[in-house]
This record gives sequence, C-alpha cells and structure tokens, in this order.
Amino acid sequence: MKTMTVQESMERARTSFRIGDYAQAEALVLGVLERKKRLPEVHNFLGTVYGRMGTTPGPFASSRRPSSCAPGTRKPTTTWA
Repeated sequence: MKTMTVQESMERARTSFRIGDYAQAEALVLGVLERKKRLPEVHNFLGTVYGRMGTTPGPFASSRRPSSCAPGTRKPTTTWA
C-alpha cells in the first residue's frame, strides 16, 4: 500500500472539509503534522477545522480573552470571560 504524500493528504483533508467531514479532515491534517511539524499553513488549516468543529483542543482550551473593548481603547469593558 502506497503512503500518501503531504500534498495528497492535504488535498484529501481540504476535500473532506468542503463536504463537511471535519473528523476526517482533522485526522488527515494530524497525520501530516506527525510527519512534518513545521508547516504553518497546515497548523492554520487545523485551526480552521477545529473552528468548524466547535472545539478548542490542547493548551488553547482554557485560554481567555476580553469579551468586549471600549470604543477607542484596547481596555476591556468587562471582566475576562
């Protein structure tokens, strides 16, 4: 059985994403990252997949951000969410 190249895996991941099979897209992208960890565009696409899945895995799961900012300032108007 032939192993898919990184390019082939990413094309299949994009196709899976387009048809709404986010779990398959995630599996394919994670497979690519096991072989080639330093591909920023692959990490970015994985974030897009997770966004559609509505999940935030790993260290980002507990991250916090301000819920809103006052006009003309960068200070949050509410406490951290």
